[in-house]
Amino acid sequence: MKKLLLASALVASLTAPMAMTVQSKEKPHPTVKYRHHSMETIKDALIQLKMIVEGKGNAADYKVHARVMAANAEGFYAASKQKVPGGDTKQATWDNWDDFANRMDSFITDANMMAALPADASMKDRTMAFAKTVKSCKSCHDKYRSE
Repeated sequence: MKKLLLASALVASLTAPMAMTVQSKEKPHPTVKYRHHSMETIKDALIQLKMIVEGKGNAADYKVHARVMAANAEGFYAASKQKVPGGDTKQATWDNWDDFANRMDSFITDANMMAALPADASMKDRTMAFAKTVKSCKSCHDKYRSE
């Protein structure tokens, strides 16, 4: 139960509005837009997974949403490697690239492990994998996402 409460708290902090901030009338760089949409998709998958582990969603869809999260985490990271500043990504990302890269690697690993759970995995195992993935996701947001 503690893990579910922790996961719920982490999800709440991650699902705050993720609006892109553009200071001028210029359109954001395509890479910035791509990163934004990857994160929006991750957020949607996270919300659906949270509903499932709380017993409010279709448990059969767990693996699908976990794969969506993992794939978009990889896409976000690949786009981040272009090191194009902007959007909700803080300059600290580029200034502390090795730390950011390690955090992204952890998030991707956790998301892939969550997606690799067998179809007959217990809800306890699913909840634990979800909580671990959310925790690694949040570790990046705390340091590298502007609010």
